[in-house]
Amino acid sequence: MPRFSARILLFLVFVSVLAACQPGSESPEAGEPVAFRSVLDGRPRMITLQLADRFWVAYSAENGGLYRIWQDGVNLDGAVYTTAHGPQPTSVGPAYAVAGNEAPW
Repeated sequence: MPRFSARILLFLVFVSVLAACQPGSESPEAGEPVAFRSVLDGRPRMITLQLADRFWVAYSAENGGLYRIWQDGVNLDGAVYTTAHGPQPTSVGPAYAVAGNEAPW
């Protein structure tokens, strides 16, 4: 009897995962927040957040420090995004602030 209940549980988990995988658009809807971790402007371990339509901010995941505040987004280039080996994501547009301190705390 325990083998039967384990199979039912496994089946329910499988069905739940399939139900959660709804087909949808690859890009976020307008107004939906965007956050991801990547290399940004040659700096590894950066967390990038889209705060508004054209307003972006990036923090270091290594030390928690603010790296950059800018507008116009991120050029998502590189193996993860475009299958091109070598390039990395870069910020696009003018910066409001760029931190120069590697150890802000």
